[in-house]
Amino acid sequence: MTPVEAVRWHAAGDLRFEDVELSLPLGPGMVEVEVAYCGICGSDLAEFRHPFAIRPEKVHPLTGQQPPVTLGHEFSGTVTAIGEGVDEVKVGDRVSADACWRCGECKACVEGRYNQCIYSGSIGLSSDGAFASVVRFPAYCAVPLPDKVSDEVGALLEPLAVGLHALDRGHARAGERLVVIGYGPVGAATALLGRSLGLDPLVCELSPGRLARAEAHGFETHAPEPEKMDFAKAVRGLTFLSASCNRSVSVHNCSSPNVSKRKIDCPSELLCGWPCATLDASTATTMADTEKMDRDMAGYSSCHLPFP
Repeated sequence: MTPVEAVRWHAAGDLRFEDVELSLPLGPGMVEVEVAYCGICGSDLAEFRHPFAIRPEKVHPLTGQQPPVTLGHEFSGTVTAIGEGVDEVKVGDRVSADACWRCGECKACVEGRYNQCIYSGSIGLSSDGAFASVVRFPAYCAVPLPDKVSDEVGALLEPLAVGLHALDRGHARAGERLVVIGYGPVGAATALLGRSLGLDPLVCELSPGRLARAEAHGFETHAPEPEKMDFAKAVRGLTFLSASCNRSVSVHNCSSPNVSKRKIDCPSELLCGWPCATLDASTATTMADTEKMDRDMAGYSSCHLPFP
C-alpha cells in the first residue's frame, strides 16, 4: 500500500508530520477507513505535553503497537476495506468509531464494561489513529452513520456522548437548572444537549472568547472572578433564585484550578474527565464512558438512553 501522511507522536513535545506505512494489518475482524474529519481531543493535547495513556517503549498487548503512534480518535470516514469475518459494516459505509480496544474475555468485558478491560487501549493512543488519511481498527469499534448525520457531525459523536452521559449520571430532567463550568467542546456539548432536553443552562467560563461564544449560542453566562473565593456562592445565587427551579445539576468541564476545584454544592455535581465514548447514531442510543478522577466524576460506567 502507498504510504499515508500522518501526524505522529514520537515523544512528549515531539509531533512529526510524515509518510508512514500502515502498521496494523487488515486481518480478521479489522476495517480500513478513509478519514473524512478528525477532531483534536483534550487528551491529544495532554499526550503532547505529558503522556499518560501512551506508553513509550512498551508494546500494547491488544494492538501490538508501540510509539511512535499516529494520534486521533474522534473521527468519521468511509469504509474502504474489511478483513475476514467482518459483518458489522461493509465497504462504502460511513462510520464513526468507539475508540476502545478490548479483549472481550476479562470480567469487565464479559459484563459489558469493556471500557474497563484490563488490557484496554484507545485508537490513536494505543494504535495508529485518524490524524492520517487512512486508519485501521477493529470492526467492533465501527459506528455506522445514517444519511441524516454528516461526516462533520459524525466526528463529534464522542464529545456529545460524554456530555449526555454526564447529564444522565446527574439524573438531569427537564425544568431543572444546569450549571456548566467551562465552555470547551465537552462543556458546549453538555449545555446544548441540556437545553435540548429542556434544562435551563447557566454557563460559567473564565475565557472571554468562550464566554462570548456561549452568549452567542443563547446561554445565560457568569464570568467568575478567579482571585475571589465567592464563586460557589455567586453561582448558587444565580442557580437557586428562580422560583421555578427546585433542583440543579452541576457539570464541571474546566481545568482551571481556581474554578474546577470549588464545589457548588448542587444536588448532583459531576466532573467530566478524559472521555472514551461513542454514540450509536443508527439506533439513536448513546453510550459514554469517562475516567473516574474522584468520587464526583461521571466515571467509567456505560449508559444507554434516547438521544434528543
